[in-house]
Amino acid sequence: MPAEARPRQAVPPPRLRQAATSATMGWFSGQSKAAKELERKRQQEKDEENAKKADDACDEQKTPYQKKVDKPPNVLRVTVIRAKDLPAVDKKMFSKGPASADPFPCMSVEGNQEKGSVKKKNLTPVWLERFELPCEDPDSVFSFEVMDHDNFGAADFMGCCKVKLATLKDERAHRNWYKLGNTEGEQDEHERGEVELCLRWCHDKSRAYDLPKEFKAVEKAGSKAMPNELHVYLVRARDLEAMDSGLLGKASSDPIVVLDVMGTAHKSQQKKKELNPVWLESFSWPVEDDEAILEVVVEDYDMTGNDFMGRTSIPLKTLSDRKIHRQWHRLLPPKLKKGQKRSSKDAGKKRGRIDLAARWVHNPKLVVPLPPELQASELHFDRPANEVQIFLVRAAGLPIMDRNLMSKGGSSDPVVTFSCCGEVAKSSIKKKDLNPQWAEYHSLLVEEDDAQLLIVVEDYDLMGLSRRPETARRRRITGVQRRQRLHGPTDDRRQKFGRS
Repeated sequence: MPAEARPRQAVPPPRLRQAATSATMGWFSGQSKAAKELERKRQQEKDEENAKKADDACDEQKTPYQKKVDKPPNVLRVTVIRAKDLPAVDKKMFSKGPASADPFPCMSVEGNQEKGSVKKKNLTPVWLERFELPCEDPDSVFSFEVMDHDNFGAADFMGCCKVKLATLKDERAHRNWYKLGNTEGEQDEHERGEVELCLRWCHDKSRAYDLPKEFKAVEKAGSKAMPNELHVYLVRARDLEAMDSGLLGKASSDPIVVLDVMGTAHKSQQKKKELNPVWLESFSWPVEDDEAILEVVVEDYDMTGNDFMGRTSIPLKTLSDRKIHRQWHRLLPPKLKKGQKRSSKDAGKKRGRIDLAARWVHNPKLVVPLPPELQASELHFDRPANEVQIFLVRAAGLPIMDRNLMSKGGSSDPVVTFSCCGEVAKSSIKKKDLNPQWAEYHSLLVEEDDAQLLIVVEDYDLMGLSRRPETARRRRITGVQRRQRLHGPTDDRRQKFGRS
């Protein structure tokens, strides 16, 4: 169609065009000028009302609280009241008027963070905002920063102060003015203003991870019976090292915990992409040796092999009082081999902490009773002895003889041989067990009064070509032992022999 034949479109009047342009601009900006002005007035009225309340006692000061003697504090309650004399970090380049700032508070403790609201163009802001940050370690430090909000870039630093949780251990409300310093909270030649905070470090039942009832159960056997079972409750960990660098996201780890006592290891569940994992898992080991040590290793799970993250250890001697021991354990660097030196970087690295509860108790079900042959009274005590009776109970902490090919660690297949004066007795084979229990009765015909009983523990080889000795022990047989055993089993629970 020729241009002359096309119908002319109606052109709106100038007033309508101006209204349409204003509406379009208001749509793009999100708010009209009138709406922005109304919001500014409301915020100003709210700030004036808060300024009047700032001198009054805050809600945390008014709230009654009674210190829990047996419950450690686990949450920091922070009331950000106000600030004064803040530095003007926003310099006006194209307009007149004094410089100002858009401050907002940021706070953190033990990896937990919170942020407050932005106060536009205000160097003496009043917030009256309350926050709660979970924290339990008295060695931790609460960090508080004031930042300047920027619509088109990162926030600018204005000032920082730090408070040690140990100064709040009385669980009372502490309201004070804190001077803002540099990024480390230290004072320098710059004046950055002050901030008024109300802090209370107290116990919150809803945030506590309590121990299970069976872990806190009273021992039926009493304190006189020798402890023979170790109970461990793995609660959680915090501030773990990020081992997996994130290509498109934040770096993290997939922590898993390995708990080992005398070669018997248990593994926790894997927690994916978590630096503050919570497990709430229970483990137990039959163990009587007070020289044993609970070794705890935190690893980052990897299909090609786990990476070391940190370790700690608990000697069973420290649990001999039979009480529940729960505390945060600082994770340590790996053990050094002979000749190795630890670098300063590795020694100063923070690896996080792990929350463990441990208890060493007596379990009657784990007691192995002596067989009737050993408990029966001897009928012919006036005649020379001619038989050695042996009751093989168990072994503990045997060395690893069969190493794993594709992973760390390994196991053994122990078998015990008793020999004396040409007489030999062998136990059954315990497959892949470093803490085996046999409860087997053996006897050897021995008439010599000064004979020696040789005990050899070996790792069984399926091919039968070699049996690598693990331990060997000789025991002399005398008439004195025979008389002592006549009156029943000895009180030494580590004794593995009956009578001769």
